[in-house]
Amino acid sequence: MTTWIIILLSLWSLFWVVRVLFVTRLLMGLEFCRTSVKVLAAADIPPHIQEATKPWVTQLEGLGFRCLGGWKLHSTTNAAFDDYAVVLERANQPIRAIIQPYEESARSGECWASLRTTKADGTEIFTASHAPEELLALAPGMEVEVLHTASPEELLQRHLARVLTAGPDCWLCPDLPSAAVREEHVRDATLGYAYGVKALSATDAGVYSYRVSAALRRAVALIRRAAHLKKNQRKGQRSVISTLSPESQLEFDLHQYRQQGALRRGRFSLKAKTAITCLSFLGFAGVLAWQYSFVVAVTLIVALIIHECGHLLGMRWFGYRDTQLLFVPFFGGAAVGHDEKVLSPWKHIVIILLGPMPGIFLGLVLLVYASGGNAPAWINQVAITLLALNVFNLLPILPLDGGQVVDFAVASRFPRVRVFFLAISAVVMVLLGQGINGAKILFGLGIATLIRLPVEWRLAGLRRTVREQFPDGGEEEPIVRSLALEMREPEWKKTSVAQRLQLIRGLQQVLRMPRPGVGTMCFALAGFTAPLWFGTPLALWAVVRQGEARVHEAYARAEAAGLTVLPPPAASAEVKPEDNAAVPYEQAAALVREDAEEGEASDTPQKEQIVSLLRSAAQKSVFVPSVPVGPAKSHRNWAGWGNGGLVGHLTTAATERLRYQEGAEAAALAIDALKLLRLMQSAPGYLNWHEYQFLAQSGWTVIEESLASGVKLAPDKLAELRLLCTEQPDITFAAAALPRALLAQSGVERGDALLGDEGEHTGRFLRLMQRVNPVWTRLQVESIDQAILARSFMDGIVHGEWPKAAGAADLRSQAMLNVAKFGDAIARQRQAKVALRLLEQSRQSGTRATLLSLGASQTELSHPYTREPMTLVHRGSLDVLGFASGSVQAPASEDYVDRAALVWRVPVAQR
Repeated sequence: MTTWIIILLSLWSLFWVVRVLFVTRLLMGLEFCRTSVKVLAAADIPPHIQEATKPWVTQLEGLGFRCLGGWKLHSTTNAAFDDYAVVLERANQPIRAIIQPYEESARSGECWASLRTTKADGTEIFTASHAPEELLALAPGMEVEVLHTASPEELLQRHLARVLTAGPDCWLCPDLPSAAVREEHVRDATLGYAYGVKALSATDAGVYSYRVSAALRRAVALIRRAAHLKKNQRKGQRSVISTLSPESQLEFDLHQYRQQGALRRGRFSLKAKTAITCLSFLGFAGVLAWQYSFVVAVTLIVALIIHECGHLLGMRWFGYRDTQLLFVPFFGGAAVGHDEKVLSPWKHIVIILLGPMPGIFLGLVLLVYASGGNAPAWINQVAITLLALNVFNLLPILPLDGGQVVDFAVASRFPRVRVFFLAISAVVMVLLGQGINGAKILFGLGIATLIRLPVEWRLAGLRRTVREQFPDGGEEEPIVRSLALEMREPEWKKTSVAQRLQLIRGLQQVLRMPRPGVGTMCFALAGFTAPLWFGTPLALWAVVRQGEARVHEAYARAEAAGLTVLPPPAASAEVKPEDNAAVPYEQAAALVREDAEEGEASDTPQKEQIVSLLRSAAQKSVFVPSVPVGPAKSHRNWAGWGNGGLVGHLTTAATERLRYQEGAEAAALAIDALKLLRLMQSAPGYLNWHEYQFLAQSGWTVIEESLASGVKLAPDKLAELRLLCTEQPDITFAAAALPRALLAQSGVERGDALLGDEGEHTGRFLRLMQRVNPVWTRLQVESIDQAILARSFMDGIVHGEWPKAAGAADLRSQAMLNVAKFGDAIARQRQAKVALRLLEQSRQSGTRATLLSLGASQTELSHPYTREPMTLVHRGSLDVLGFASGSVQAPASEDYVDRAALVWRVPVAQR
């Protein structure tokens, strides 16, 4: 509520200041010259002047006056300021009566009278019913008294009393020509006096104009007097209401209309315009600083200046003169100017579009520049502000620029449709004002527009009526006459003369403008959608650059953390083929590729040959590949797509042996698979972490099933199994492979590998869609950050410091989840080591052993990640070793985690 009160008070003050400046601008445009006075015979006085002055003339003639004629006050500056007067003389006394129409549009057609007597010394006794508004100051030698009365009797009595006081022997009563000379002399003396007191400025040609300070004082006085007059009119206290014919009233309206046009063409000096612009800017900036922060205020001001300068450029381009930039607090900016020509609708559309278009394209360019990652943060903020301000301004609602484009291109052809468009705009502004924080002013504009809709509906009907008379436009004078006559209808009775003339001025410009054709509509549509066609590529480019910059920064962080993607392993000639496990492994891979190329399932001998080659590889001492196997198109793809999947043939064969109760052979196959995986760990970058983890888990599961079924392994196999239970090789491998596996999970690279690099149109299109997708970029950056986090975890694990067990929420982190899974894998190895000891002790003693009797360390009997102790449960003929799993794929809640159990069954020897 307080904000609304402040806004309303500010708007009221702003309205007063704007009104004073507007009137001051009109006064500054009014130039004074040495007015010439032309004597007119009674028959030469225009009919509308005779009709307007008739009430005063009739009453004065009843008081002993007779009409001498009249004169025309001719302004050498502009014919719009020509004025007429009727002059009367009293027969028995040297008194002149001069009747003139008011020069105020609010009292168009009404007249005021002045009685004058000249003394022998040249001093003039001046008694008026109204203060002459065309005089800025009174010349010396004029004794003026204003009665503010409409009674000729009262005016005459007061003037006679003043004349008798001055003495009867010094009166002079010149004839009409002499009175005209005297009138011209008085006016020149008045101007000279005003120039002497520095109320007017003069040029070498003798042209006078108001000074700014004098014009400001005069503007305030005029506004106060107009308010007083309006108040009296509401009370029914008008002086004399002239009942004029429509023709005479039309002439007065046209006279006031021409004066308004002449005043509108008046210009402030550059100094005055600069001062007004600066003052309005300070007020606007102060409001923004009050509403927002300093940075936001500065960016909004910059965006608004660019926007309004675009309008100013268009105005100057198409011939506007006296252009100026103004700032309106709570509203924005405005580019104002005067146009003496009637522009085509497409030119108005160009002027309108030149406001938002430069800001939009500049914002896109700055956004592209800022997306590179090296630009300061304020550039990105300025770009977003430019885009937001100008795109919002293109919304197709009045009075925004987008609504004006629609108005000039479409709605101006159909006046009634334009009213509906205005109503929709008002409703949208009300909704926006209610829904957008800081846009309450739109709510007020929407309400004001809704209130104005009845007037707009009447104006639409008036436009349609006059358009029928002038279908192709025409000259200004006939259209203004037609509009003025139409506004004499009863529905416009409550509208003041000044308001009617302002409406007529706006309507005649629209009616004189050519109707927008199909070409104009297409041009407006093209201009309106230009940001879409030209801005979309720039916006996509900015998104791509921003995504690439984010990914580049993430990779830079990874490199700073010592995390890099290893290149494919190179072949080594120093290893003998008979010692290299990669030789039979690659032979098995060749058989698999040959089988895949034939497209037929391999027979049993082919499978057995592959398994045989893999078991032979497991017996070697080193693994050094000679030819990279798999899609090694880039270092990152190499890390992301390993080549250890062939080991799955061994685990699959071991599972089949279990199915047929060949436990010893199944365990031997699983041990060979684990041995081969250990050998492949020595080839950095060759074995993918996730493949290794899955294959190793499958191998340990087969071994656990085999031992649980009562299989007795040979001593050499037990020795190999104990060797495979050592943790350090797996920790060393995981420290290098696990972070790189997460690094290789970046979405774009995975997509490139999946789509291939053969240049297909579909693949290129999908890769482009991935690059412009911010979600894909976010996932890629998250994968890199998770790899960095995993690297820090694994560095600690290498030194024996496992991270603290996380809750369900933290397990959503890929780094923490993979570390937890790795902890489960190490826990399985510890279970296997303890299981072998239990099995050996059980066979030696024939009794059930306990964990305490094993002599194992506390580290071996605890989960490395959760730190929970191992449990031993006797279940029938089995001893069950148990751990609670440290990893949870999909936790049900933040507080409760249902962790699966890691169990290892050990048979108890028969007693």
